[in-house]
Amino acid sequence: MSDSSFTATLLDDHCVSGDTVASHCTTIDIESDLLGRLAGVKIVVTDVPAGLADLVPLARTLESRSSADAINQASSAGDNVPCGKGCGACCSYLIPLSAPEALRMGREIGPLSESSDPATARTLTAAAGRILQGWPESPFAQTDPDDDGEACDIEAVGRWYASLDLPCPFLGQGAECRIYDKRPLACREHAVLGSAAHCDGFSSERGNRLETPLNVLDALGQLTADLEQTEVQAVMMPLVPFWYEENHHRALQSWPGPELVSRFLDCLADTAAQTTGVSEAA
Repeated sequence: MSDSSFTATLLDDHCVSGDTVASHCTTIDIESDLLGRLAGVKIVVTDVPAGLADLVPLARTLESRSSADAINQASSAGDNVPCGKGCGACCSYLIPLSAPEALRMGREIGPLSESSDPATARTLTAAAGRILQGWPESPFAQTDPDDDGEACDIEAVGRWYASLDLPCPFLGQGAECRIYDKRPLACREHAVLGSAAHCDGFSSERGNRLETPLNVLDALGQLTADLEQTEVQAVMMPLVPFWYEENHHRALQSWPGPELVSRFLDCLADTAAQTTGVSEAA
């Protein structure tokens, strides 16, 4: 299993002395211009083995920063972005998690039979039952973002999921997100312009969707596929605890921490390049 002492921290978010970095850490520069305002930022990585789930805190930080930059730019241009803590307009839509996120969340949630929050455990179990009962094929579908036909299937799945009218199991009263600091990347990157009425979390139509500079979710999925030699995989939020029971062994795999972070950044640059290419072609 990966070493619990692994960390990957943005240098400007946490002061790390030069001696400390030299003794047991590696400093990695974000060099790709494709990563926008993150270019030039340094990441301090501890020199210990790390697994896929260990990358998730860094991924969350990068996605939150990317989304915040996009929202600030939109606001400066005079656009209204209603999204933020306390808005639950998109919280009944399909929320896909990459395998690393599902491994991390499965560990954070723990076994439902031992949950300290029985109400959430019951909600997760009920939601999973409705999903598995209504979906004719395995919901742990492999997805290829380069396949246009597959993209249509993903949209269909999103609309089918929305028809179930399943609020997020972690949504409390007053649209309070009980896992806000640990919410999935898909939640962090989703924002709309105008009003919450424009929020559509399952359609491939961009509409008033605010484009963020990075697609961290896709990068994590691609990295996992490259490392494990599999297809890109996504997991529906309510199914995470049950998926984790069958896949927790994947958290035992580890790689040198600095190498894992470097490969993740390469995937991030690749997905950014693909997004830029699609935008230019359009």
